[in-house]
Amino acid sequence: MTETINLTKELGLANVSEDLRAEILLNAERSIYKRVLINVLQTLNDSQKDELIKLLDSQDESENTIQNDAVIAFLRTKISDFDTMVQNEIKVFMKESAKLFVTIQGA
Repeated sequence: MTETINLTKELGLANVSEDLRAEILLNAERSIYKRVLINVLQTLNDSQKDELIKLLDSQDESENTIQNDAVIAFLRTKISDFDTMVQNEIKVFMKESAKLFVTIQGA
């Protein structure tokens, strides 16, 4: 069972304006997406990478994220611990963000 992480709660964004919260969460999602993509590309063999590229190219540009159901389904079939990989990258992001927030608050 994978743990669900609430970025709004974990980043302390509950009291931030909705627009700013949306912007911060979008940037967090992009950062996590890039981290996961790097791991995915290091894990897949060349043939699987080609399959993934074809799948991404066939998607609507607005859906071209790690949240797309077809992409996730593909990755789950090719990478047995894909969900764990994603959760680990979220945790790493959260730790790094917490350190950044402490630094900012201390400045």
